[in-house]
Amino acid sequence: MLRTYSGTNTQGKTCEKYVIRYELATPSVLNFSLQKLEVNQIPPKNGQFNFVGYSWGAVIAARTALYYARGNTKIDNLVLIGAPINASLLLAVRSNPNIKNVIVKNLTQYGDPIYAGMSDIELINAVPKLASQMRSGKGEGHFYYAIEGAEGKARRHMLAHSLANGGLL
Repeated sequence: MLRTYSGTNTQGKTCEKYVIRYELATPSVLNFSLQKLEVNQIPPKNGQFNFVGYSWGAVIAARTALYYARGNTKIDNLVLIGAPINASLLLAVRSNPNIKNVIVKNLTQYGDPIYAGMSDIELINAVPKLASQMRSGKGEGHFYYAIEGAEGKARRHMLAHSLANGGLL
């Protein structure tokens, strides 16, 4: 979660201008099942079982795919678009034999400072550029697919077409 702080945090320490903060009550026990994520759909027994995520959704998709793969469920495709995931999570999903195909779509060619496999410090350093791209509303960089209107619709259509051509149905 990105927050803008000024002054001190709850521990009385001076905060940086931008802080990426995540809190897990029990970090050793993570349940990324669809039910815990409030997705009211059960995993398919037949056909493809795919996860697609964009930005923070890519982090959730990777963690959820890994959760099911570790439980011996076969994942056909894991698609990570503009994924701010670190190298260890990327390695974990790529090396799990129950995740058949990991598709990484970095948006660096559009000026996105985020890419799959980046370090936490790189992610923190990218925050000002991300904030600028978000405020512009021009669909640049990390927000290439998030632009509204006909242009955004065309971009998302091209993305869906390329994923379908890659075997994702």
